[in-house]
Amino acid sequence: MTKDQERGTEVFHEIPDEKAENPLCGNLMGAVFGAPIEFQEQSLRQPGVPHVLVVLIQKLESLGISSADLYTDSPMSLSLYTKMHLINTYPIDDLVRMRPDIFKDPGDLTGLILCYVKLLPRRLIEGIGK
Repeated sequence: MTKDQERGTEVFHEIPDEKAENPLCGNLMGAVFGAPIEFQEQSLRQPGVPHVLVVLIQKLESLGISSADLYTDSPMSLSLYTKMHLINTYPIDDLVRMRPDIFKDPGDLTGLILCYVKLLPRRLIEGIGK
């Protein structure tokens, strides 16, 4: 395993196959997408809810978006994978402050939310099949 793989900072130049193991997660230290909820930073305002999920939803709501079709399954873009990698690598609050452009596209925000839930190692709600 390389040092980048150990840190979860390895850059991938190809979009992974949907059925393949999630290469964006890396290890659990600092990882978001694909990491168990119990290992992630929790929201101070909403205990039990991952902070990253609260931030993504707040950013989407701040754009005034209310279209239901934003939350439907859409193809993954390379920019979405880049954003996932950045969120897995750096604290989301730092990204919001230093790279606000990452959170401007409502389609990517909903894609990030969908990917976050889809890549959880265990179902968020029991009884819902994959």
